[in-house]
Amino acid sequence: MLIILVLFLPAFVSCATPPKNVQPQVNSLVIAQHFDKAVSFLGEDPSAYGPNNKLLFWLDRGLVLHLAGRYAESVGAFESAKRKFDELYTRSISQMAVAVAVNDYGQEYRGEDYECVLVNIFQALNFAAMDNISEALVEARDMDARSKWTKTDDAFARMLFGILYQAAGTPQDLNDAYIDDVRSRDIYQNTYKSQYGVDVPKILAQNLAMVQTPDVRAKAEVYLFHYTGFIPLKVADVFPIPLDTSHVTAISFPRYADRVSDVRFSVFSAVGPAVGGAGRTRAQDSTELVQDIGAIAKKILDDRKVLILAKAGLRPIGKYLLEKTVEANVRDKNSEVPADIVNLFANVYNLYSEQADVRGWQTLPEKIRAARLLLEPGRYEFFVEDFDEKGAPLSKRPLGVFDLQAGRKKFFIVRSYR
Repeated sequence: MLIILVLFLPAFVSCATPPKNVQPQVNSLVIAQHFDKAVSFLGEDPSAYGPNNKLLFWLDRGLVLHLAGRYAESVGAFESAKRKFDELYTRSISQMAVAVAVNDYGQEYRGEDYECVLVNIFQALNFAAMDNISEALVEARDMDARSKWTKTDDAFARMLFGILYQAAGTPQDLNDAYIDDVRSRDIYQNTYKSQYGVDVPKILAQNLAMVQTPDVRAKAEVYLFHYTGFIPLKVADVFPIPLDTSHVTAISFPRYADRVSDVRFSVFSAVGPAVGGAGRTRAQDSTELVQDIGAIAKKILDDRKVLILAKAGLRPIGKYLLEKTVEANVRDKNSEVPADIVNLFANVYNLYSEQADVRGWQTLPEKIRAARLLLEPGRYEFFVEDFDEKGAPLSKRPLGVFDLQAGRKKFFIVRSYR
């Protein structure tokens, strides 16, 4: 029996599991829009998510604080996430061995490249919401630096940073804005449209065509960034497989399961002061899709399918060969009964340990939509209204009353949960 424990106990211990208890509860609180409760429930100790899920903790904490409007605190959490990304860039060889021999939970969750870019996006929006454009643009440079190892470029991030460079307003910033706008357009045209069904946004096309005339500079630009839907959740499909008459194992594959959202589009509106004595003015525009996070996540998993299948197939074979060797040694030195016990433990271990890695950033929205209003200076009240696929209104929310200045940009961040 000692040899059985020596063989299997370390594997059972190292067979880490996803943050089953804490993360889903945080996700539920976020969906219910109890952001402050979610923050309190999370706490500040990343070990709450388990030893190999610290990055997920900081990603969730940063986004929950962002959604709560606690932007300065969100900045701190996302900076912790960045440091963790950097720490995990060099993969641990010992953790890789555990992942190959047991399952992927034996290594730390390293995050996806698109999640790393989203940290820069949310950080930039944190600073933009606090009217700190210079710090928001630090995120543009940080994304450029990280793109050397993430090997990815993001159309929406480029569009956002183009807007922020325009807000900074120096000749160099305006040149950088044009460069990012062109890169964004190219990515939308060459990648996003074909792979994710997201075409060049109207906002981006207008920014590329816009000439900074005195008439344009005399107005205020107001942007809405609207998070809708729920990113699909990873789930595991498990298939028990008999290897011979006395040995059984399992193969487990991850896939994405969609979460239903009623919101299909939204309208951003402003009611403002009288212009030319004609009474109060109203301006509105429909939001447009600028980022499909769910589609990006699915594409990445689909592209990785061959590697996942290879690992899922080779791992049970390795376990089977090792178990057969141990079982034969026990049978030679002892008798059939201890050998049968080894076989029983092996079968239980195989079924338990074969787990697909279904970890992910669960608090993310599925999509990001955007709209822009170009308004005369003055005081305006702002609203956002959600609509379903039939065009029926779902909800209308006031966003507050604000004074707008000529040549300035204002940013709203809204989350819908229906």
